[in-house]
Amino acid sequence: MVRVLVVDDEPAIADSLSIILKDAGYEVASAADGRSALAMATEWRPDIILSDLTMPRMGGEELLRRLKRTHALAHVPMIAMSALAPRAGLGFAGFLQKPFSILAMLKLIKKTAS
Repeated sequence: MVRVLVVDDEPAIADSLSIILKDAGYEVASAADGRSALAMATEWRPDIILSDLTMPRMGGEELLRRLKRTHALAHVPMIAMSALAPRAGLGFAGFLQKPFSILAMLKLIKKTAS
């Protein structure tokens, strides 16, 4: 089963995405910011990370930079989600412009997991 780590500081968004992904057959965990996500990823070892870009303590772009510097996690693809596009060249596996459709999210996760 594919493991997806959902990272968003808005509990309603994280909870909604977690429910949708679980219903779609994914194993899901969530974190409220990049710092918590990094700690959780180190322990839980997700296959994909779906992360908001703008969060307190550590945003999605810094999370991606730190993942890439962590040998055990450097291979984990990260999909960014935000109302604002990420800076080019950071290496996100995909991007979902908020608000996005659930179908678009599921297609991108499936494609990324393949």
